Amino acid sequence: MSKILILVFSILLSQLLVFSQLVKEDLTLVTSSIGRLSNQKFTSLQNIGIASMKKETKYGSCIFVSDTSCFSYYLVTADHVAKDMTESAMIELNGEGNKTLKILLNSITLRKDKIEWVTHPTADVSCVLLDPKFFLNSTCKVKPFPFQWIENGRTPIPERSIHMVGFVPTSPLKDTFKAEIVLTKVIGRIDSLPRFDTEVNETSFVLQDNSIGGLSGGPILELPTILRINGQFKSVNVYRLIGIVHGTTDGSSQKGHAIVASSYYVRELILRSPKYSGLVEYFHKNGRLWSQVEVRDGLVYTVLNNLDSSGKRMQPGTLRNGHGSKLLYDENRILREIWFYNEGKLVNVEKKNSR
Repeated sequence: MSKILILVFSILLSQLLVFSQLVKEDLTLVTSSIGRLSNQKFTSLQNIGIASMKKETKYGSCIFVSDTSCFSYYLVTADHVAKDMTESAMIELNGEGNKTLKILLNSITLRKDKIEWVTHPTADVSCVLLDPKFFLNSTCKVKPFPFQWIENGRTPIPERSIHMVGFVPTSPLKDTFKAEIVLTKVIGRIDSLPRFDTEVNETSFVLQDNSIGGLSGGPILELPTILRINGQFKSVNVYRLIGIVHGTTDGSSQKGHAIVASSYYVRELILRSPKYSGLVEYFHKNGRLWSQVEVRDGLVYTVLNNLDSSGKRMQPGTLRNGHGSKLLYDENRILREIWFYNEGKLVNVEKKNSR
């Protein structure tokens, strides 16, 4: 009997070790798309007839999302966070070696003098279209969360372990912060809950844990895990964004339960948001230009250039005015794929010269 117990314990321990390593690797994968959004704002104060200005830091969390089907990249956060973010706002992420990577928001938006946030009509979700040049550069350290990984349902599976990810202050006086990852669970859904900032009703779900200050606008993620099903452990390999943090049930970040705007609204918002129009450029690892494609409203219009790593021209394909082919070569100038387009949309891929 004791041998059986030892065997069972050994199996459980090995599964837990695998699970802990899995979670660590998966969190590293997705946190490169999550940042802290902050902005310095000045508030007018009146003190015995004397006007003065008070500097205040507004902040929240955010996530980068890519919809590569239309060459469009977005920054997504809560609407109540976005309202405080202007062209001078800063995005900070955990970079390599735990070094902070800082990005000025208007340096990666298409318009530099004003941040053109797109807001959902009811949900506490906003996004802004970004310049794809930033993400397609070979030196870019940000890995956006794929649009196809955004869950389309309004409520996740109850009792399923999920992660609340974002940045929380460690010293408000010094404006310092740290990444926070909260392992939590969904405990319920509210079909008609007034937003704390607008009183407009939205479908939300509630988490077991509260939302710490700074997590507003941050993502709720479901990551690969190991579940026990019918007495057996099974690996569930899924990445999903299932919501954006809105607030807490008691209006305070000290207690209560986190309220989350469903990812259904995030998908809906991105689908109705503007798509990129302009030149899309790809680069070799050595920094030289690889190819250029003209895009109009997210649709591939014309292939303009195709160069090898030394700058020599290669046949780009026949794509013109949204119709034709685009040729894809590897770093050795060998043709690997032909992409066929109709009305600007990819309709077929033909493999060539398999490795």
